[in-house]
Amino acid sequence: MEMDSRYHVGDKVRIVSNRLSPEEMDKFAGTKQEVKSVQWCYICGRYEYRIKNDSIFWCDDDFEFDVQTELPEFNASELSLKDLFN
Repeated sequence: MEMDSRYHVGDKVRIVSNRLSPEEMDKFAGTKQEVKSVQWCYICGRYEYRIKNDSIFWCDDDFEFDVQTELPEFNASELSLKDLFN
């Protein structure tokens, strides 16, 4: 049964570097990438992803969600209490 994918178009992910993978995937190991497409593979029974600048299909296990690139910058010294509630 099809469920919602773990990653979505535009998500920033880090390619895991501690897996055995085909040589063409190794060049991305440890790098940050952006998901450019998501599709359900009926044959495999899972979601497959493509990243920008690559045409290989990736799966959930190939990625770590890159929280650092998803958090907005925050500088408390530039904000006042009034700014937080407006």
